[in-house]
Amino acid sequence: MSQPKHGWEGWLLVLGVLLLMLAGLWAEQLPDLLVALLRRLGLERGWGTTYTP
Repeated sequence: MSQPKHGWEGWLLVLGVLLLMLAGLWAEQLPDLLVALLRRLGLERGWGTTYTP
């Protein structure tokens, strides 16, 4: 399989690596993003009091 028959095989490999890298970054930043998102949604919908520290 040194030469893929279809170009999309190579793209799938690249996408897989990028997704793994993004997953690693999200694993570190996801809690902060979730808190920010919950605060933003809470402030917009009037739930801010339940999520403020």
